[in-house]
Amino acid sequence: MIFLVLLSYIQVIFLPGYMILSLLNIPRVNIVRVFVLSFGISLIFNYVTGLVLVIAGGFNRPIIMIMILAELTVIMVKNRKFIDISNGALLNSSVRLFRAAIIFIRSGERSVYGYFLKFAVVACGGWGIYKLIPGGSTVFNYPGVVFKLNEWALNWNDGTIPVNMSHYPQLISVNWAFIYKYIGYPIQFFPRLMMPLFLLGILAMLFDLGVTEKKDRYFWAVIYTVLATMSTSREYFISFCEFIFPLAFFFLLPMYGLWLSGGSKEVAPDPGFLILGGVFAAGAAVTRQEGLFVGLGYPLVVFIYMAQSKRLSMRFVKKYMVPVFLLTAAIAGPMYIYQGIQIAENKEKDNVGLVKNITKGETGLRYRAADALKTVMRNYLFYRGRPGVLSYALLAVLLLGALDRRLAPPILIFIIPFFSVWLVYESPSIVHANVRYIYFIVPYAGLSLGSGIEKVRAIIMRIQCRVNG
Repeated sequence: MIFLVLLSYIQVIFLPGYMILSLLNIPRVNIVRVFVLSFGISLIFNYVTGLVLVIAGGFNRPIIMIMILAELTVIMVKNRKFIDISNGALLNSSVRLFRAAIIFIRSGERSVYGYFLKFAVVACGGWGIYKLIPGGSTVFNYPGVVFKLNEWALNWNDGTIPVNMSHYPQLISVNWAFIYKYIGYPIQFFPRLMMPLFLLGILAMLFDLGVTEKKDRYFWAVIYTVLATMSTSREYFISFCEFIFPLAFFFLLPMYGLWLSGGSKEVAPDPGFLILGGVFAAGAAVTRQEGLFVGLGYPLVVFIYMAQSKRLSMRFVKKYMVPVFLLTAAIAGPMYIYQGIQIAENKEKDNVGLVKNITKGETGLRYRAADALKTVMRNYLFYRGRPGVLSYALLAVLLLGALDRRLAPPILIFIIPFFSVWLVYESPSIVHANVRYIYFIVPYAGLSLGSGIEKVRAIIMRIQCRVNG
């Protein structure tokens, strides 16, 4: 049993992604990036293969055992091109990463600001990881998991496509089904243990970017993400991670790849990471419906980055952007098309009716938007009564940071459209509960806050130089 559990985790979390990374020969890899990229790719790979196998009637243990042997074979054949084990490339790059992290802690700016930032990053990061351990054990305590995601996972495990999905994507359910299939029994304890890895992945991405680029904004984002998570979920923390953390993970993952590859106004994105970003954008679309904003908007973000780097050309569009868009559509499109046909034939119901009950008066658009915005500020600006000067100052710094040329494209295309829809259509009576539904804005809000702090400090330092000058 223990061997089968470990085998299921290896398949769901690591092995397919590591195989694809070895085939793509992704450069500049360290242990953090291997974990994050392999985790994201593996989930999407399992979703696609699980869907194909169920349709073909071949989703059974012998087939998936053969699949894992094939993956191991590919890795052994291609491994030397990816990481030369003989010279310890992975170990050396990982040591360099942690050495850079230690240098960040021990050196850097020797001031109150510098010491506070280092202490806060270590304290909040450690606290967040510590809270991951007990939090994952509560994920099956809530009806949304037991009666929806887990029920669909059991359907996939039985080799049937679930019904009454109401356009709800199936990436998590299919991966849970893989765990059930490897184990041989639908024991809920085992799939829930993988769920905290999504928040761990978010923190790992932010920390890796901070150490690699030596920018404070990423460390501020780590601090803000942990604090906002605690503020949003309160004592439950990881209890609702069946949907909010996987979506937040895939909202950030495409940009993680682009930023690592140099996607900015100065440098054009690396083609390998560009294609991976399209795969991750599709992963967001098949995690929850809100991920469609990433799936549809990712090519536009790449377009803007290429225009900023002045390397945009029709050849680039044809060679990379069109294939990326088609790849994203190929991964995310089939299930949405299938569910659309089911709804058109009245075999399933959609959720459109939920937003048709907007009336005048207290439940009008203005009241809904105002009440929802207050709730968002209360949870994500950390106040419980009336907002004070500190809350408004925090909001001002956050908005200032959102104007950063590197952050503005994903915020404008991924975050603002859905956030605007959510403000308009969210019901005030349940908005407090559903503020968790927009948790995916938290990493970007943290990055905006960090960028704003960098800009404010730069302004203060310029003023000091002129005064002392």
